[in-house]
Amino acid sequence: KDYNKTLEMCTMLQNAGCYVLTVHGRTKEQKRSAETLADWKVIARLKKDLRIPVISNGNVRNYQDVEDCLQQTGCDGVMSACALLANPALFANLPEFRPFDLALEYLEFAEKYKANALQIRKHVFSILRRPLNQNTEHGKQILLISDEAIDFKMLHNLIKDLEVVETERQLDHQTRNPKDLTCKSTGGE
Repeated sequence: KDYNKTLEMCTMLQNAGCYVLTVHGRTKEQKRSAETLADWKVIARLKKDLRIPVISNGNVRNYQDVEDCLQQTGCDGVMSACALLANPALFANLPEFRPFDLALEYLEFAEKYKANALQIRKHVFSILRRPLNQNTEHGKQILLISDEAIDFKMLHNLIKDLEVVETERQLDHQTRNPKDLTCKSTGGE
């Protein structure tokens, strides 16, 4: 709301020894508001007024947003939150977003680093939101996992099966609606 108060707080952090600062670009009332975009102009002003590296956060949903944000703010880096749940490879700038491959790779990391059931459910549902919305039985199976019994082989097979079912559903849709070219993506944002 008040840039001077924001700058004052950021300067206090800088003077206290903060080495890097992440700025979201929304007020606390606007936090996670779908109606209000983060204000990259405010972030750019802070970047100019501070001596420490500034990381921008907010409105980063795809790789083009990363490039635009860096160009418009002059920041030293970019962060993303919700968009990374749906596309953990957002910063890789992959030419084709393959949500099923990303979900399977996520499971490898989840097993290796001992993610809990809640984390696994949240990430798998975020990555595969669209196909799981179309195939609710698969989603119900994922909801059944618990910390006492995380069966990664079952989850892997479930995701592979979901990919087959979703591919068949899309092919069926395209066969019935050959002029409808809106079914290009199988998941993610």
